[in-house]
Amino acid sequence: MNKLVKKIIGATSACALVLGMVLGANALAKKGGVNEVKEEKAETMVTFQYEAPSSVPDPYSQTNVQNTANWKEATDQCPPSTIQKFPCSIQVPSGNVIGTPGTSSLSATISPTVNIQTAAASSSTPNQHIVDAPAPSSGYANPVNRAQN
Repeated sequence: MNKLVKKIIGATSACALVLGMVLGANALAKKGGVNEVKEEKAETMVTFQYEAPSSVPDPYSQTNVQNTANWKEATDQCPPSTIQKFPCSIQVPSGNVIGTPGTSSLSATISPTVNIQTAAASSSTPNQHIVDAPAPSSGYANPVNRAQN
């Protein structure tokens, strides 16, 4: 009788151990266990085009091109140009946009935290700037400049 009790206790312990392992593995799988890679959503890019201010003497100065208020939401990015004399468009991650992009009014604006990089269009026009390639922390991508104003 004593041996029978020991066998029952041993079998019950083994079953409890297996059940605990199954439940533990199931809990890890539901929580996104160690081996599971979480998928990150790509941030939507919003296109903005440069609108040169008409009330200033140098609408393409470094200050004006870097001013996020002079960039207006647009439906399309400018076509690429090999001649780059005037800023045209940039793309900004939706996290750096104020308002709701993509609405019919196209009224979203660029956050002031975006740091638009510029370069002189040429040495003969030092006060005419274009959008330069962004630094990693600038907050924008895909700058396009154009040949004609």
